[in-house]
Amino acid sequence: MLDQDQINAFKDQGHLILPGFVEADMVRQWQEQFWQHLDCSIDEPDKWPDRVEGFQPDPVFGDLPELQGIVKQVGGGHFSGGGCGVLVRWPQKQEQWSMPESGHLD
Repeated sequence: MLDQDQINAFKDQGHLILPGFVEADMVRQWQEQFWQHLDCSIDEPDKWPDRVEGFQPDPVFGDLPELQGIVKQVGGGHFSGGGCGVLVRWPQKQEQWSMPESGHLD
């Protein structure tokens, strides 16, 4: 659950950054699922498909109890959370990669 300062920040800024919100073990599990789905590894970029089709992590991020609790807390029961699929954008060879500055959940 969020504290009052976090709720106020969410209301003011429209987003929150919650370091460690998803446990590292869960992130590793999702990474393993992703690379198994592609039947390759992060070290084999020549095998990465142009498009990633049909990947759904388990459990889905939007279904995590921690996220559902926050959805109820800030939405007052007016939102139905869940989902949050994966959109993959590979590094482009003709572009220099830089760390994304933002992200979002739909």
